[in-house]
Amino acid sequence: MTPSRPNSKGPPAFFASTSAVTPSRPTSRGPRPAAFVTPFKQGMKPGQAGHQSLQSSLKKAIPATPKTPYSAHSSTPMASSSKVMLPTPKKKFFDTALCRNLSALKQITPKTALFFSFFSDDGRSLGSTEALAHLQSAGCKDATQAWVDNHWSLILWKLAGMAALNPSQELDDVNRRWCWEEVLRQLLYRYEREINQGARPPLRAIAGQDKSPLSPMVLCISDITWSEKTDEDGVKLAPQPHLEVTDGWYRLRLAIDATLARATHKGLLRPGRKIGVMSANIISKRNEPSEILDAYGSLELQIHGNSCHLAPWHAKLGFQARPWVTTLHKLSPDGGKISLMDLTVVKVHPIAFLESVLDEQGEKKTKGPWSQSEENKHHDAWMSKRERLAESIRLDFTAELERYDGYAARLEAKGSNGNSNSIVTAVDSSRIEMVYDDLEDPKKASAAIQRCTPSVARAVAQFIRAENEKKKEKASEALADELNASCPLRDVSNFRAVTVRDTVTDRRPGNRVAHITIRDVLRVQLYDNSNPGEFKVGDRFMTTNVRPTQPNAWMGLEDGAEIWLSTVSRSSTVVGLKRLTL
Repeated sequence: MTPSRPNSKGPPAFFASTSAVTPSRPTSRGPRPAAFVTPFKQGMKPGQAGHQSLQSSLKKAIPATPKTPYSAHSSTPMASSSKVMLPTPKKKFFDTALCRNLSALKQITPKTALFFSFFSDDGRSLGSTEALAHLQSAGCKDATQAWVDNHWSLILWKLAGMAALNPSQELDDVNRRWCWEEVLRQLLYRYEREINQGARPPLRAIAGQDKSPLSPMVLCISDITWSEKTDEDGVKLAPQPHLEVTDGWYRLRLAIDATLARATHKGLLRPGRKIGVMSANIISKRNEPSEILDAYGSLELQIHGNSCHLAPWHAKLGFQARPWVTTLHKLSPDGGKISLMDLTVVKVHPIAFLESVLDEQGEKKTKGPWSQSEENKHHDAWMSKRERLAESIRLDFTAELERYDGYAARLEAKGSNGNSNSIVTAVDSSRIEMVYDDLEDPKKASAAIQRCTPSVARAVAQFIRAENEKKKEKASEALADELNASCPLRDVSNFRAVTVRDTVTDRRPGNRVAHITIRDVLRVQLYDNSNPGEFKVGDRFMTTNVRPTQPNAWMGLEDGAEIWLSTVSRSSTVVGLKRLTL
């Protein structure tokens, strides 16, 4: 814009002074500007009739939005301006209009994906059958329709979720995922990995008994079905959930406990949710290894709520390198065994002992518990009784050998008068055994020896010498069997009750404390310089395979809540760890 030229006759009207203004700069620099005067139309100044009429008409045309009290936690705080601020619309994460089949993608599941087909440019349907033909034409001769159907369903389910998450990428012909070419590429990759390279996915390795289901792994829930049952009176019971999981390659049915069933009812477990699993078991109708595609109906993976947790969405499926530690606030009394815990000792109770004995009816009964000093008394009394019986059994055994040696000497003396060449041919083995049986009774021994001919006497004497040698060779085993029958070995178990808390917690405070019973505590040695079964306040240890006990006594999650746990005698491991320094 061309600037206005100065008026030679004097300053412009804008600079005309209308009031006395104190100069802020020396007057030698030029004329001072006049004070600003708001231009109003005639009759429109504040207080005049025209201004009041305009204000009333505006209030009727635009009603003010009612004001809401200001909150310090509000996500959209009010501005300091006196103007009424209208709420701004929330920005969308993505525009669903960019993906023409977004609603169809959300309906795809591993079950429905098998019935989905792509369409080529000439209108041909491209489904799993066509995918198998394409693989075989590419040289994948070992691919079967069952194998393709399994992977087709899981690949389409995965790609549908990825396309629904970022539908704008599907408009790019180069990088889009939801297309026939991408499905074929992933099928070829899986064939190369599994068939050519021999890689076995986790669930297939577990079904084939090549891997242990006890290992930690992350699985994804692929399907949930519900079954309705009625009680004896015909009243409908709450529907029972049946879960199916996948490792991204194969699927397997789950056998869940009450804790996981409740989580499913609450919606915590749903299709697409990833869960971390440890200490699972296989329930199979077959005892031999199975191929997972053939054993889907006869194989189940049993998991426990106390050994599971929700995994983040980005967790990688399959076996994991390290196990997870379960904290006390995650446990439920009906949640089954706990795989791994990291605990710190708060209180220690003395070692106690229990003894199992058989009563007169042959039923096992438990005596105790009693303390270490009482156990020492019971053990000393049993040892004294056992030593007396052992000495008596040994003397009886020696006396019996000496008695038969005497019989053999008498028989040898009687047989020395006969013909030694007739022993083998003239004496039948049944005759020798009959005489030997008569010698068992000392009252009949003399008469039995008198009835023997010289040839029979020599044969029986040789038989007695041989039997005595056999008895001496088996003397220790025979004496032990007789001793155990007269004075059985004691069946004594030991345990120690320890009060513990979580060593480390994640997001929630460690309000709970647990009373854990350490079975066979005398087999546990936490540190090299500690005694067997010794626990001290502040000791830190990790234990495996822990089970809930006394479910009716469990408390909630409030501060100071108490729960009861126990290790399993032979299958639990207790290892001492270095204390945490705060």
